[in-house]
Amino acid sequence: MKQKKTLGVFSLLIIASLICNSCNKSNNPANPNTTGITYDCTTFENITTNTTLAAGNYNITCNILVSNYAILTIAPGATLNFSQGISLTAELGATINASGTAAQPIVFKGNGTKGYWNGITLNNLYSAVSNNNIFSYCTITDGGGNYFNLQDYGANITMANATSAFTNCTISNSNDVGIYMTGAAPDATVFTAFNNNTLSGNGTYPLRVNAAGAASLGSATGNRYSNNTFNYIGLEQENNGGGYDVNVDITLKPQPVPYLLIDGTNGIMFNKSFMIAPGTNIIMGSGTSLLITSTGSIDARGTSTSPIVINGYQATAGYWGSIFVESNSALNTLSYCKISGGGGAEGLVYGYGAPYYGLISTYQWAYNNESVNVTNCTLSNSASSGIYVHPTSGTNLTYNNDISTANYFSSCNPNVYF
Repeated sequence: MKQKKTLGVFSLLIIASLICNSCNKSNNPANPNTTGITYDCTTFENITTNTTLAAGNYNITCNILVSNYAILTIAPGATLNFSQGISLTAELGATINASGTAAQPIVFKGNGTKGYWNGITLNNLYSAVSNNNIFSYCTITDGGGNYFNLQDYGANITMANATSAFTNCTISNSNDVGIYMTGAAPDATVFTAFNNNTLSGNGTYPLRVNAAGAASLGSATGNRYSNNTFNYIGLEQENNGGGYDVNVDITLKPQPVPYLLIDGTNGIMFNKSFMIAPGTNIIMGSGTSLLITSTGSIDARGTSTSPIVINGYQATAGYWGSIFVESNSALNTLSYCKISGGGGAEGLVYGYGAPYYGLISTYQWAYNNESVNVTNCTLSNSASSGIYVHPTSGTNLTYNNDISTANYFSSCNPNVYF
């Protein structure tokens, strides 16, 4: 059994008399370097055994590293005031458990300036053990001052191949992203819970996540997104050397703000089932596409009252590419979808423009049979066709016989390319 350390009891006893003799001094938690307990960097800079940080107001002047499968438990009522450029990192199977309460929240902060400290990194890149970090009734603010592993994005919290639960937390005032997901195994970086959180005032996105991370939001409840520079759930897929592939089943469900497929990612390739629930809103970045590969499928069935909406970040024909369907799955269905602004000659397939694909396209360079069923969809403002269903020589392509009459077209040329 690992040794358990308790940090803060002796420090509290030492300063108790000082506090009694200093009642006239201000106890302003917004200023991390005027009051509070000086964190013991000599003993607790590198934490390798289970450790508890007791309630108190701490000034953190050193980078804290938790490793070797240790658990850092932060007690309700603790406030961690980070000096400029300082980080808290859990790696190599280590875990942070910061479970506050409504009466005694836990606070991680700087001095009120965006990017004042670097933020929290949950890095499980080099461990085969899955960890589940817990943040409940926490405020995490003023981070994002530095980037993880030379990535281009700072964040209040960076998750790299880690799993985490966030409930009743406020994540705000990051220099860049509120919560950022990265790592060589993006399908393994997910939320185990995400409810009743407030994400506000972050420099770019409140969340910048991979496809599995977005799906792990599920039917999240009570989350509030406000005053972020891009008030969307930023969606991308890390390139793990094998492309921008999703190798797990994915279901995207409606959230309080739309998903935004971020520019520059080219798109996401789905090798498994990709389901989009009624009422989901996906905004496509410049040149992005969705590709259902030969082993994947797409099930995007909205309803007349809760359609699925997929359109461009800008209302320009050809702003994004296409929804490519390469597989022969009987599940490939799009109904009650509103799709607009695509049909551009960019995305996951380069150098081929109109009429070779439209808003929805069978993948014309596939060498396998393909199938798609499209009904009750509204397709508009395409730079080329609305639906492209032209088979590759030597393959069998199936689609519903009424595909040209069972949907609604506007500003597509042609409506359907056979």
